[in-house]
Amino acid sequence: MTFIPWNQYLYLVANVKGVVAAADPYMNEALLKLLARKFRYRRVGVVGAGELAGASFPQLKKHPFVNLELPFPVPFSESYFSSKNTAFLFKTVLICSMYLAPLITTYGKRFVPEEFACKTAIFYLENIQVDETDLKFNLRLGDYIMTDVASTFMQDVYRWLKSPASLNSEGLSQFLKQREAAMVADARSRFWRLLENPKPGRTYALAFEYIDPLSWFFQSGLFQVWLNKLINYPDLYLQLPLYSGPVIHIQIRV
Repeated sequence: MTFIPWNQYLYLVANVKGVVAAADPYMNEALLKLLARKFRYRRVGVVGAGELAGASFPQLKKHPFVNLELPFPVPFSESYFSSKNTAFLFKTVLICSMYLAPLITTYGKRFVPEEFACKTAIFYLENIQVDETDLKFNLRLGDYIMTDVASTFMQDVYRWLKSPASLNSEGLSQFLKQREAAMVADARSRFWRLLENPKPGRTYALAFEYIDPLSWFFQSGLFQVWLNKLINYPDLYLQLPLYSGPVIHIQIRV
């Protein structure tokens, strides 16, 4: 696997304002055109921009879209997951966390593995009717939240890794519950205006969801694999927090 240079990674973190999943079966032309127009001076990350996706949506090969891969040597393998689709969902969320950019999909479909389909979202706000100006503001808000909360949650993970609580599953479960409560509080403080839903009849409808990558990887068993690797790879103590920030999932109905 080829990893990107540090200076290129910093450029992408600063300029990628949203991420789309090329293998998303609900991807459509209208959403891609909207994102290309809204982010024509920035970049939109694409996960899984292979030949098949390029044939279906050739604009994914053009500006502002840019292919994203894991920037660091993360112990990630499809073999840990029940299917290639589940592995792709996990990898997409992981990449969103590492590049501090929200996941953007079409409205009405949660971006979760089948195993988690019945699990209640940490925070889910739907049917937000917005016009052109509000859409631009809320897309920026999603990107800003990712950057703003990353430091807090990463530092929490680093402190937890250094604590005795990281040595057992009960301590991890309690830590994840604390993270979930913190995310709900953060969401309510940021989206309080949208909780009073604007009048219908606007151009677009939005939904917002908070996703915790650590919770996903804990339930899959992969997080424990990473913790075990810390014994032989102490540098992971510094790397692990880099992909532990919450991911904002924005759904758009065009």
